[in-house]
Amino acid sequence: MSSRSGGDSAALYGLKSLFSNDVTRKRTPIESPMSSISVKRRKISSNKADNERNQDSTAKPNIPDPKKHTGTPTVFLCDLFQAMHGIRLQVKKTSELEDGFFYHASQDQISAYTTDIVNAVRENDVCQLRMMYQADPRKVHCTNQFGESLLHRACRLGHQEMAAFLMQDAKVIVRITDDCGRNPLHDTCWNPNPQLEICGWLMQQDPFLFLLADKRGFTPFDYARSQHWPTWKEFFHEHRGYLDAILEDKETLSKFTNDKMPGEASI
Repeated sequence: MSSRSGGDSAALYGLKSLFSNDVTRKRTPIESPMSSISVKRRKISSNKADNERNQDSTAKPNIPDPKKHTGTPTVFLCDLFQAMHGIRLQVKKTSELEDGFFYHASQDQISAYTTDIVNAVRENDVCQLRMMYQADPRKVHCTNQFGESLLHRACRLGHQEMAAFLMQDAKVIVRITDDCGRNPLHDTCWNPNPQLEICGWLMQQDPFLFLLADKRGFTPFDYARSQHWPTWKEFFHEHRGYLDAILEDKETLSKFTNDKMPGEASI
């Protein structure tokens, strides 16, 4: 990706914004489990924990009020998680995490990044991409030489149907970064539209994505327009149950906090 300005750089209500990448690096494939998401343009379904938490803030007086919070959406999410679980999360640069933390495409997958498959994503032609996927399921896991995946592109363009197909049907791995250290949530926030549903799906797949900063030190929401911060905060306040999944992966959580893990004995 070419360099984008931090802070007020775009994330809500428009669909076109393209940027290219910088540097190549060696990649080795790894595996990652995927969970299911909703497909249609509808409100993201909530689990039981979501419903229990989506009550009046008086149930937990220390939960930050999205209407009064003055920080960025990233800070709001960290404040929200700390209020819910007593653990302070920390942002990490992708370069600070071991190489195996992210999915990296093989050379064959880089070679599979062809004009026809890119055009299908750009034009939001889910039927065409589905046929390619049925012919060779490996193709949809391709990236260009700079590490940008099909999901990066679909998120950047705000193509909800395409993003849903890639995540649910093709089960592409969302914990993937380009050579600038940007994951698909960065691209979602880069879109000038508020891509709340795509963001919600990504957070359900991997709630750690919002804590990952690119090589410039910018988290995904640092690319969101400041006038839309209240929209993002309201969204995450309503869907704060997404953050519960962070507690389920203590090994990954330990990389994003200096606090004692739940159930960990004091020394």
